Amino acid sequence: MEKLKKHWEIKSNLQLILIIVVFAINGSLSAFVTRHFFEYINHNKDTNNPFFYWLFYFITISVFYFLLLAITSRTFGKITFPFFKKFAQKSLKPLGLSRFIL
Repeated sequence: MEKLKKHWEIKSNLQLILIIVVFAINGSLSAFVTRHFFEYINHNKDTNNPFFYWLFYFITISVFYFLLLAITSRTFGKITFPFFKKFAQKSLKPLGLSRFIL
């Protein structure tokens, strides 16, 4: 656990636990929202080309992941938000989208 805390530049076990909880909640929530979004727009594997279905699914879940990450990390307070802001900027930098992170 100490290696992870050092790598993530956090100081307490509480921060580590909250970060892991936020990752778990956000991953599940983004999959849930994406699935219901696909049902709402009636986009399924049976009626679409599988390549385009999975491409659109990957793009959609990625967008929802980072949008929900901002909401979820703020919900857990000041302890987790700076970590996830840095995480989002680092993750979106190769795509040129890091400037859109507040």
